[in-house]
Amino acid sequence: MIDVARGAAASDVQRIADVASHADDRAHEVIFTPGVSGVQKRVVPLGNDTATTLARFLVVPGTAAGTVQVMPARFIAGTAPYTIAAALSSLAAVQSPAFANNPGGTRTDQVYASITITPTTGIRKRKDPTSAIVGSAPATIYETPVLSIGIAQGTSGGAAGTVPADSATVYNFPLAAVTLPGAYVNTTPIGQTMIAQNYERGWIPPQRIGSMQPMTVFGSSQTYKPSSTNLANNSRWGALLTYFGGWSYELGMSATILDTSIDWTKRFIWGWAAYVGPEPVDAIAANRHVANSTSTGLPWDIIPPTYFVNTGSSQSFWINTPGSSQSWTLGVNASGQIVITNVSGAPPVSSRDQYVIFLFCTDRFVF
Repeated sequence: MIDVARGAAASDVQRIADVASHADDRAHEVIFTPGVSGVQKRVVPLGNDTATTLARFLVVPGTAAGTVQVMPARFIAGTAPYTIAAALSSLAAVQSPAFANNPGGTRTDQVYASITITPTTGIRKRKDPTSAIVGSAPATIYETPVLSIGIAQGTSGGAAGTVPADSATVYNFPLAAVTLPGAYVNTTPIGQTMIAQNYERGWIPPQRIGSMQPMTVFGSSQTYKPSSTNLANNSRWGALLTYFGGWSYELGMSATILDTSIDWTKRFIWGWAAYVGPEPVDAIAANRHVANSTSTGLPWDIIPPTYFVNTGSSQSFWINTPGSSQSWTLGVNASGQIVITNVSGAPPVSSRDQYVIFLFCTDRFVF
């Protein structure tokens, strides 16, 4: 993808040639909603699987204290159905300015991206059809979209910040709300839990998404919503993700992180787990049958379907091992990663033991 702005070109012929040669950018029109008047804007987070920076979030803590950074994304603005005003790819993390100190009560600032259309001008010769006199007139040769990150400051103890309105040459994209505690100073790093995302999902390869058709969903204070009814915030529902993994354990080990590729909160999660045997047993060796990998032929144990609503959510389950059973919890840590922790029951042998797990989860349910 290339970066494009509105099609000011030296001539209509040149514009047609530019559009034809960059047809992939015009394909972005399909993500606009037909029949909606006015400017529409979309943000498409780009793939960047760097677990240490929680790349599944679009906005993460910055490299400098008191800042955040916006991970790679594609920003698109235009009007349906045929006009792309600006499309820009940010292929590297972009740092924000520092947040202002907050001497008062809790304050919520809005982080936003701005695309500013910068024209390159020149002089065009034009012959007057009546007088036949050739004159010079200024003309826009082409326009370049430029990305910047801004912060709309809120009021301490009051209203959240307001993202500036668009103009003829500037398009603003709200990305996240950052809540600053009272007496905050910008020499203090911004934590991930202080950032409320507007865009939480990066691109997922289609081969990783299966289909699921829910019949109804409901919350504790809501009526049933059949599948013909959209959720209030138009959140996507119906995807089914499948994971296979394994882990090793010996007495005294802390929680083991199983996956960092998605945000595991607000999902229904279920699956099966089994004991394989002491290392160096290979769980995925040819013709290996997990239930027969020990002398007792132990079965798979069920992890019951559970809604993992927030970080800190967990589900307990048992795993049969030779001569005893072990109690485990599957949970989500403060970074939204899925973790497994031994609660009780010593490993069957003194060395490290191996386990395998199948996990299934829905897409995120945000009511």
